[in-house]
Amino acid sequence: MDNNNNKRSPLDEIKRVTREATGTNRPQSPKPQPQPRPAQSPAPVQRPVPPKTPVQSTPANDFDIDVPNFHRSTPSDNMSRADKVRIARENAARAREQSQHTRVMNVTEMTPDDKEKELERQREEARRLVQQNQSRQKNRYATRPTPVVKPRPEPKKKPEKTRSEFSDEFEETVGKGVLSNTVKAIIYIVSVLVISGCLALFTILVGNDCFAFVKSDAEITVTIPEDADLGDIAKELKKNDIIKYPNMFKLYVMIRGKDSDNYVAGNHTVSGMMGYDTLIAQFKPAVGREEITLTIVEGSTTQEIIDLFVENGIGTQEGFKETIENYEFDFWFLEELDKIDTSKRIYRLDGYLFPDTYNFFTNSSEADALYKLLSNFEAKFDIENKARCEELGMTVDDIVIMASLIQKEAMHITDYPLVSSVFHNRIKDGMKLESNATVQYTMPKEEVELKLTYDQITTYDNGYNTYLYSGLPAGPICNSSLNALNWALYPTDTDYLYFVSDKDGYNHYAVTFSEHDKNVKTYQGE
Repeated sequence: MDNNNNKRSPLDEIKRVTREATGTNRPQSPKPQPQPRPAQSPAPVQRPVPPKTPVQSTPANDFDIDVPNFHRSTPSDNMSRADKVRIARENAARAREQSQHTRVMNVTEMTPDDKEKELERQREEARRLVQQNQSRQKNRYATRPTPVVKPRPEPKKKPEKTRSEFSDEFEETVGKGVLSNTVKAIIYIVSVLVISGCLALFTILVGNDCFAFVKSDAEITVTIPEDADLGDIAKELKKNDIIKYPNMFKLYVMIRGKDSDNYVAGNHTVSGMMGYDTLIAQFKPAVGREEITLTIVEGSTTQEIIDLFVENGIGTQEGFKETIENYEFDFWFLEELDKIDTSKRIYRLDGYLFPDTYNFFTNSSEADALYKLLSNFEAKFDIENKARCEELGMTVDDIVIMASLIQKEAMHITDYPLVSSVFHNRIKDGMKLESNATVQYTMPKEEVELKLTYDQITTYDNGYNTYLYSGLPAGPICNSSLNALNWALYPTDTDYLYFVSDKDGYNHYAVTFSEHDKNVKTYQGE
């Protein structure tokens, strides 16, 4: 270990390194030891300065540098390569040494701070040269610089958990896992139950619609257009609430192989109690079944309509009478009719078998045939007409009876509003209607004449005789037209109380009985 007094100056260290590099080992004179500096800076020491050759001063420095010539060894051509290298190194060393010796500062021009700075600079330069030489020797055979590896910071150690903390964390983790699995299981079970319930409900609804387990038995007339296909039939059935799932209806019919390109156009009577098989059979042409067209004339009685059906091969007399009296048709106007006493009527459905032209199959039942007529009445006599009945203070059945009287007493449609006015005025005044048609309705056809006799009026003492009883008769006396129904609802506003018809069937009206008596003598020859 070196003492501070034996430390070498940077210049001596440079010389020593140079000699080792060039292979020379000249003895060096010991350098005087530096004296310790007093507390106060002494006056600058005057050192002898050798004579120097004037040189150009460098503007960047405040001192002069002397560079005297020195002897250089010149290698000859006969020398070996090693000698040449050695001479070159010696010349370089001498040049560096001479440069260090000649680089003397002019002490007289330097301050103590400048001297200290210059000394420190020389030390730094010496250290730099030593480090540079060591670096060259170390990296002489290196191909690339060694990367600098930064030390990795040591990972922070987690604080060790106590047994109680580990137990709590374990229970919390396990608890969350168990809870999560329980929730998943509940969601899965609920999903399965919901899906199963929906499928079961859908199956029940479709099955009920397909096989008509629990459905209304109301009969409805549906109209199938010309060249209708299966889709048109499904839409028509859906519109009339016969089926609920038209797509399932089409799928069922196609799977069963019952689809057909030929469906019978026209009106068909069906009900909700019919399954898909029965429904599709209703619209196909059947072997041994003939379709006929029948026209029911306006003003026809119920008996005349029954005779027309039977004559054309539809039903029987007994079958129609039984159906008319006891069959429960699902119509709102018949529900109101069942609330009143109809025991004195000849036929329960008098006035509601709407006259029109219909298509029937010869093997149709009595209920199917009558259903078409009643359904047509419901279509013609709508809710607005029902509201008008309430405005007049009359029931629907009252208007139907009034329309049947108008239909029978007026041969021409121009007389409908005036005949209606006469009947409404007589009811309003509390007078008897005294209509011949009401008495003739219960008479045999062979006895019916234009004018009634006194014996006939007194003989037919029943609920239809308006000469004997005030108000409307026991029931309608015919099945009237839509015009008669409309004029029964909206009579013309007149003061007429009497009318009489001439030989051509036109009526003549009077306000007083004396005027009426004159009309009778004039137009009936009395």
